[in-house]
Amino acid sequence: MGLASDMKNLTEELLSSFSNRIKENENLVFEVQKTMDGFRQEHQEMAKDMKASFAQDNADRAKNEEIRMDGFNALMKSISNDIKGINIEVKTIKNSTAGMLDDLLQNRVQASAEWSKMQKAMTQIRKSRKEK
Repeated sequence: MGLASDMKNLTEELLSSFSNRIKENENLVFEVQKTMDGFRQEHQEMAKDMKASFAQDNADRAKNEEIRMDGFNALMKSISNDIKGINIEVKTIKNSTAGMLDDLLQNRVQASAEWSKMQKAMTQIRKSRKEK
């Protein structure tokens, strides 16, 4: 009967060990499921936070773009006004220079006519001195 008793004890130990392993596996499965649920919940919260952050970033970006475009348009308007002012100033300088060149030409013609009169007068004076 020793062999039968040993076999019975061995069988009971195997069954007990198997039952313990099943309980440990069930506990492990439960812990893994609990951890996975925690990861899933954290992932959902992170996704929710990221969506909210993304929406806020889009709103901020749109607002900043509007501000940037307002500044850009103001700068372009200022540059355009400066260019208009420069064009008016260039036109004024051009007209003034043209007027001065016209005056110079008239003065030159007048001076040339006076010079010619003076030369004729000097020529006559020299002739009259030679004749005396």
